[in-house]
Amino acid sequence: MRHISDLALGLGDSKHRTALEYMMDGMRMNSIARHVGVSRQRLKEIKRDIVNRLATVQ
Repeated sequence: MRHISDLALGLGDSKHRTALEYMMDGMRMNSIARHVGVSRQRLKEIKRDIVNRLATVQ
């Protein structure tokens, strides 16, 4: 959990931070996309980027 919190602080884009926060809260992807103001496809790209960043945090 600490790594995720550290990552959230390091995310430069507020859309990335907001999407991560909502995903951690268990919100549905459609709802997250609406709240963040992006398409579902763009949200999938944001999610992929977040997961890739998590995979490289050591």
